[in-house]
Amino acid sequence: MPTTGERFERTVSIMARLRAPGGCPWDREQTFDTIKRYTLEETYEVLEAIDNRDWMKLPVSWETCCCKCCSIPRLPKNKGTFSIDDVLDRLSTNWWTGIHMYSGM
Repeated sequence: MPTTGERFERTVSIMARLRAPGGCPWDREQTFDTIKRYTLEETYEVLEAIDNRDWMKLPVSWETCCCKCCSIPRLPKNKGTFSIDDVLDRLSTNWWTGIHMYSGM
């Protein structure tokens, strides 16, 4: 069974293929402005599933929300601005700081 890291690498690889020449036309057309609406819609679906305690819908809604989050660093206008690696570095640094600050580690 693949590790969490391997699964994430696969997801990032799929997103790269979708945005590459010959990939998905819809994904290739997305910009920061067009993806905003979809990201917000998917976030609301996650919140609705939580509010309704719909544990069957939550993973599906979360998956589509995460898809948007993984695709944003690959947007064409983002070239050189930031990458998924930058986001992950910030996550781990900020979480580690939080753990250190609040748990006495």
